[in-house]
Amino acid sequence: NVVLAVNDGNWGLVGHDLEIQKAENICKDSKDEKKIKSGRFTGLEIETIKEILSEITYPTVRDHVKTTFEKIGVDRLNNVYGDEWEYIDALAWYSLKYYPLCYLEYGIQIPYAASIVASASPGVNIYGIDSWKQMHGLTKVVPPNIAASQLQKVGYKGYTRFIGGDIHTALRRLQDSSVGGLSIDLALVRGELFGIDAFRQVSDLIPYINDGGAMVYHSGTPLFNVVWAEIKNKYPQYSYLENRIDQYSSGLMFKCRLT
Repeated sequence: NVVLAVNDGNWGLVGHDLEIQKAENICKDSKDEKKIKSGRFTGLEIETIKEILSEITYPTVRDHVKTTFEKIGVDRLNNVYGDEWEYIDALAWYSLKYYPLCYLEYGIQIPYAASIVASASPGVNIYGIDSWKQMHGLTKVVPPNIAASQLQKVGYKGYTRFIGGDIHTALRRLQDSSVGGLSIDLALVRGELFGIDAFRQVSDLIPYINDGGAMVYHSGTPLFNVVWAEIKNKYPQYSYLENRIDQYSSGLMFKCRLT
């Protein structure tokens, strides 16, 4: 039989006086580091609309998109994304500058937008909403594992959750199952998925976007004009950029006031 000895009062370091030490030099956060605190951004107020428009067209942004697309096998010259190029640049710029911690995308069956965000911020949590039916102009359904494999190709290391079923109820189901509540830094909404219901979906989403966060909205121009005007009318306290090209248009909403 093994007899276990009970520790007495002299066990461990009881007879030693321990000195409490602190770091000799405490470094203060840089201006850029202060912009990121628990997934909420505090530095966007120093930006101006003019500065943002300039930064979105920086070569570093386009190079990031080009490099990411090469890794996942997407050719800019084909019709896979065509008119969506402008909002892809907006996602790339925001991700490279502010490293979002939580990204939500409607229509992740086409995963290249999520890949752009994941490539810039490999630890981002991704919530991908899609019905996984034949849509987006595709000739066949692209299964979720394709999106997952493309994210791996860009070195993605974060948490991914796909929400299937009815896309009209997906946000509510995601919120109901989120521990501590839903908190989004960056979102992409493809308005064509919702038709006339797009405004309601966007209105439901905006409260979950963190202060200083952003939402990109993309849709066919007639629908875009209607929904975008309604969004700006309902939320005049936020800042907006938009780009209208041919049959499709896109807009970028900042959940803060910019000058």
